[in-house]
Amino acid sequence: MGKNGLPDRWMDYSNCGSVIEGTRIVALKVPLKKVLLSKVMKKDWFSPEDAVADIPNLDFIIDLTFTTRYYDPSEFESRGVRHGKIATEGHVIPRGPVMRRFFDAMDAYLADKDKSGVVGVHCTHGVNRTGYMVCRYLISRLGFTPDAAIAAFNKARGHNVERANYLDDLKAAAWPNVPDAEPEPEAEPVDRC
Repeated sequence: MGKNGLPDRWMDYSNCGSVIEGTRIVALKVPLKKVLLSKVMKKDWFSPEDAVADIPNLDFIIDLTFTTRYYDPSEFESRGVRHGKIATEGHVIPRGPVMRRFFDAMDAYLADKDKSGVVGVHCTHGVNRTGYMVCRYLISRLGFTPDAAIAAFNKARGHNVERANYLDDLKAAAWPNVPDAEPEPEAEPVDRC
């Protein structure tokens, strides 16, 4: 936890990027509940209410943080935005069931002909876990090359994926098309950026 109870380095990242070209996906940092935001200047606030106001046509949020302390999902749902939680450990390559849940959520939403809105994906900063999982989806499901996926994500988010292990894994693209066919790593869950 960083300064004033905010996530570490949360203030260093822009609230949200733009929709990734050729998709309906936007990356954002975690919106925070008002009790956490009360410790910063109003101009620096980014709450679920702000996310809905700032992202046109936002219809579905996928939360990749490994905690539930940042906001109540009902803050999105009460504004007509569906919320999905996929607890994803930071710093390590997500595999198996985590990737399967992400792909299933994205596939179901994007294939629904009645849904034409935008999917917002966030972890703590909307850069590393989010970047990895979104890029992997772009590569595996939408036919992007690894370099094109990374470039499109970085450009739209306005921040580059920073972690070498994520970038190396994306560039190698050595995983099967079915995410749950991968072995699940043996690691103790920790919420790290």
